[in-house]
Amino acid sequence: MQAMMNFVICGAQKSGTSAFHSYLGCHPEISIAETKELHLFDNETRDWSDQGINKIDNEIEHFFIPSKQTKVMGEATPVSLWWKPAIERIWKYNPEMRLIAILRNPITRAYANWRMERLRGRETDELPLSLAQEEIRCRGALPLQDRVKSYLSRGFYTEQLRRAWQFFPRDQMLIIKQDDLIDQPETVLNKTYKFLGVSPQKILQKLHIPSWRAEISHAGKKAGLENLIPHTAPVATLNSLKDVYREEIEAIEKMLDWDCKDWLSLS
Repeated sequence: MQAMMNFVICGAQKSGTSAFHSYLGCHPEISIAETKELHLFDNETRDWSDQGINKIDNEIEHFFIPSKQTKVMGEATPVSLWWKPAIERIWKYNPEMRLIAILRNPITRAYANWRMERLRGRETDELPLSLAQEEIRCRGALPLQDRVKSYLSRGFYTEQLRRAWQFFPRDQMLIIKQDDLIDQPETVLNKTYKFLGVSPQKILQKLHIPSWRAEISHAGKKAGLENLIPHTAPVATLNSLKDVYREEIEAIEKMLDWDCKDWLSLS
């Protein structure tokens, strides 16, 4: 019988969760699924009855290599915070679960998300059209959410956090500002270790979080998309995204007691 997972990196996509996953995996007391993004709790084909949930541990056992030192076990699927049914499913699986969410400036996150899907070949429209028609384009996935075309909705964090707090007390959730993870990696990682109940560690190498990293399809390579699509958004796009997210960023500041003025000062 596999031990139950007790933490999940649940958000947000394109926020540095891959690098964070790798660093947690280096801690001797943490066993993290070797495959990132198991997509356990956003799987709509799974049996979500109590009987089905009880099968999860045995089904995922092969993803973990625990040792005698292991104190906590977890995985990273950053869509979990945004995917509406996922948080309740996590709670049903383990109400003592600890949630970790890394939140990136939603403006740059949206552009990085769109760029990733263009390079993968799953997005064919230019960004202005993709953003302007997101609501219409996503209707085809109803009653579920659209996993590909939801560039804007994923950045409205306050709604996602409120949903998480309906099921989990706030002290079971660690919310990390991506900027802090980049600027103060050792501080943030040791805060995470404390949150998970494992010993502090010295960070021996710099945490590298490339905001532009994305898989690229064969067709994308042939078309030279990687060179045609810049890593940073054009100024006009940034300004449009600022207008979209201005009120949300102000709400995030109030909700989390963060200073996010730099998120709106991009140029």
